[in-house]
Amino acid sequence: MSNMAKQLALYLQGKGEGALGTDLFVDSESPSMNEAVTICHVGGGAESRLDAPGSWRKLSLLARSASPEGAQERIWRIIARLLEPEGGVIDMDGGLYTVHITALPAVQPLDAEGRCSMRAVLLLKQVKPVVESWLEAISQYTQSALGGQWRVYRGFNGTAARRSRGSAQAGIAQQCQEALLSCPSSSSDKLPPGRPANTSWQRNC
Repeated sequence: MSNMAKQLALYLQGKGEGALGTDLFVDSESPSMNEAVTICHVGGGAESRLDAPGSWRKLSLLARSASPEGAQERIWRIIARLLEPEGGVIDMDGGLYTVHITALPAVQPLDAEGRCSMRAVLLLKQVKPVVESWLEAISQYTQSALGGQWRVYRGFNGTAARRSRGSAQAGIAQQCQEALLSCPSSSSDKLPPGRPANTSWQRNC
C-alpha cells in the first residue's frame, strides 16, 4: 500500500518546499535541523468510513523553526500550496487527491533546543475524474459565472459508490445554484459558502 505521507512529502519537494531527508521528513523528526517539516500518519476515525482504506489518510503536518514567525510562515505557505494546487487537484504517484484541513495550525511547546513548532492536521482524499455531459455543462456555466479567477474541477470526492445517480445529479445542481447565488465578487478572497460536495472550487490568483 502506498505511503501517502511520503508521496505528499515528495510532492512538496517538487514544489520547492524542502528536500526529503534534509529538512523534510516522514513519520520521524530530525533532532539536528532547526528549519524542518515533518509529515506523520495519525490514523483516522469515521471521516471517510465509506471510502476504501487505501484512498485516504489523516496526516499531521509539523513545521519547526528557530523563531515563531518562521514556523508560522512555513506552515501556512505549505497549506496554501496544498489547498490551491495547479489544476485543482494534487497528482501523486498516478493518483489524484484533494486536501482538507481538519485542524488549523496550533503552536506546540518549545522543544529541548528551544525551537518553535506549529502543527496542523489534514485529510488527504483520492478523487476520481467524472466525465458526464450534465456535469460538464454545470461546470462550464459555473466557471463562466464565477469569472476567470476561479477554476472548477469536475470529480467525485472519494471512492465510495453513489446509491442514486439521479439524486447525486440533483444535489450537485442545487448546490451549484446556491453557490452562485452566494458567490463573492471578483475582489473577494472568500470561497462560496455553498461549495458543492462533488466539485472542487479554487481561486486562481
